[in-house]
Amino acid sequence: MEIFVFTDPPIDATMISITRGKRLGMRVFASIHAIAARVADVLGIAAMLIMLVMAFHVFLNISARWITGKDIDLTLEIVTYYYMVAITFLPLAYVDRKGEHIRADLLTQFLSKHVIGWSDVFFRFAMAALLGVLTWKTFESALEQSVVGETINTGTGVVEIWASRWSLPIGMGAAGLYAFVLGVKQAAALAAPARHQVQH
Repeated sequence: MEIFVFTDPPIDATMISITRGKRLGMRVFASIHAIAARVADVLGIAAMLIMLVMAFHVFLNISARWITGKDIDLTLEIVTYYYMVAITFLPLAYVDRKGEHIRADLLTQFLSKHVIGWSDVFFRFAMAALLGVLTWKTFESALEQSVVGETINTGTGVVEIWASRWSLPIGMGAAGLYAFVLGVKQAAALAAPARHQVQH
């Protein structure tokens, strides 16, 4: 009489480690993506609020000029060096998150969706690299000008403008991070069908 003993197939410890590593990597990436998206949203909202403050400031200046014949002191300098710089650079990541950047698809419209997808990934990584370099350079400049206390001379005196320089590294750094994260996400999405075809 023969006795058959059924046992579970051997468990490969290496495969378990790889699977756990992938899951951990996915969780870490999801957290980074969530942080980058949250930072983009906060900076976008901040830029909107600054724009509202600028509009109100300009309105008050026009009203003061109409009533008293004089402008509010430093309105031009504050608008030029603070408001305009902030609303230009702070919302860069938010604009990318909403897909509102200008796209020129004159050449890519003749390519397949797969090729277009990988070209988008390439340009996202290229944009992230460029923004990373610009972030570092503008950070160095902002730090240097903060130490020396950069100022400008106006008709009413001296105005400190060093603080306005920090809008550049903050805005471009957030935009570079979001571009990189989105590039990784798009690359993973494009590579997934290819891996699925190989397995089957």
